[in-house]
Amino acid sequence: QYDGFKIPNLMVDLGLTYDLIKAQFTHRSFTILGNPRPEQLSYALYQSTEYEWILLLVNKVIDPWYGWIKEDEVVREFAVKKYKDFGGPNGVHHHLDPITKREYYQLYRPDPNKDIWYNIYDTDLVYIQFQGPLIPVTNVEFELDENEKLRKITIIPPNEIRAFVDTFERVQNGRN
Repeated sequence: QYDGFKIPNLMVDLGLTYDLIKAQFTHRSFTILGNPRPEQLSYALYQSTEYEWILLLVNKVIDPWYGWIKEDEVVREFAVKKYKDFGGPNGVHHHLDPITKREYYQLYRPDPNKDIWYNIYDTDLVYIQFQGPLIPVTNVEFELDENEKLRKITIIPPNEIRAFVDTFERVQNGRN
């Protein structure tokens, strides 16, 4: 309380309040179409931008820059900067076994005519890491794949959003 006004405690972990109430509400899987920002999706789902914080909270997104879907061009620009010292956007991030989908890191094939793979530090070619074909995955392909995973989120259904906010505020204010 300050000068007759209640001041919120900004040091309270909102995730703790969410953990206390989440079992009371339905959570639905949702696939984001396009690349809406959290406030745009909030408006599309709930006819209000004021619920963007709920989308972020429920999906444990602390930093929307890294934890929310981005346009492909933004991801490509990000990859150029992130990997500028690591082969650039088209450098090999890892290799993928096309059969098992297992990922292999830091491998190279000394003879391009043979599918025998070694660790990049095994310069004496003593320890074979993999035999067979592997598919190279570039840095930008990896980042685009990671970005696509962000399309799958969890939402509180629109018909429960007001009750969720009321319950959240009641419990949060009781904790302050």
